[in-house]
Amino acid sequence: MGRFPAAMPLHNELRDYDDVATSLSRSIFLGGKPESKEVLHSGTHLFRFARFANAGTPCEWWMLFDDFALQDQRVIGGFRAFLHHSGCRIDPNGRFVPVGDIKLGCADPGSRLVLMRLNTSVFAFMGASTVQRSDPGEPGLAQRGGEFRVWIPGLEARLLNLVSVPRQFVAEAPPVESAPPIGEEVAE
Repeated sequence: MGRFPAAMPLHNELRDYDDVATSLSRSIFLGGKPESKEVLHSGTHLFRFARFANAGTPCEWWMLFDDFALQDQRVIGGFRAFLHHSGCRIDPNGRFVPVGDIKLGCADPGSRLVLMRLNTSVFAFMGASTVQRSDPGEPGLAQRGGEFRVWIPGLEARLLNLVSVPRQFVAEAPPVESAPPIGEEVAE
């Protein structure tokens, strides 16, 4: 009787941060290291902003779309918390619209929201980013780190599926003031 082969390890399961760390990852994570290594299950939604959003372009850097409980039981806010704390919005075309002069490390004005779903479970390194941003609730007070970042080294596009942004997160376009057709008089 033959033995069954051992289960294949999940993507990044056997990697330690120090073995895969890059100068970029050290510059993005607060303190130069992620806070934890977590398993993201198949079906987990991730988002990022990109100037040219293309589902076929692999990316290793993401943020969590849904709230996520870390192994140490801390809950990391997802996209809803991101919008609430930043005061920003997403327009009907999926473009990021900042409020005032707010600066975020993850998005430039006009960049598009990319929402993906993992189609397999993977391990990811997670932690607060070095970006400092003001807290809208406490003007002049910087939050510890910026966005909570998810780094999945070697993530390939085949492990992701593009997902539509749920309508409740898209701001309605401001009403367009209608001008009377040329040649028509306006009633006063």
